[in-house]
Amino acid sequence: MENIAQNGNARAYNFQCGNNDDLNFSFSGVKTAVLYKVRDIEKRGRVSRKQKSDLAASFQAAVAASLVDKAMLALSRRRIKTLVVGGGVAANKYFRRKLFEEAAKNGIEVFIASQYLCTDNAAMIAGLGYQLYRSGKKDSLSFKPILY
Repeated sequence: MENIAQNGNARAYNFQCGNNDDLNFSFSGVKTAVLYKVRDIEKRGRVSRKQKSDLAASFQAAVAASLVDKAMLALSRRRIKTLVVGGGVAANKYFRRKLFEEAAKNGIEVFIASQYLCTDNAAMIAGLGYQLYRSGKKDSLSFKPILY
C-alpha cells in the first residue's frame, strides 16, 4: 500500500474511518468506500496508475489519521505522555511521520521500533510457535473455554 501511495495525492478522495471522538476502531466503512470508488471509476474505464496511487494515498491518510487521532485521544483521557507503538502498521512511513508530528504538538514521547522490526503479529507468533515446536514443546491443542 505504501509503495503505491508514495506518488499519490492523499487529498484526491475524502475517505473517513468512522467516529474519531471515541476509541472504537472500524475500518470496514473506509474499505467499502474505497471499493465503491474503484467501481465508480471502472464504470468510466480502467483505473489508471495515477488513480491507484491517489486511492492508496487517500486510504492510507484516512487510516493513519484515525489511528493517530485515537492514540492521542486515549493518551489525553488517561493523561499519559508516553506512547509505545508496534506491529505491522508501525512500519508505514506516512503513519510514523503523522504520529510523530501529532505527538510533538501534544508533548507526547513516542517509542517505536525500527521499521524492519515492525512486522505482522501473526508472523511473529508463527515464528515463535515454530521455534517452540522445534525445541520439542507441544500442546495437546485441547482446552476448556472460559465462559463469562
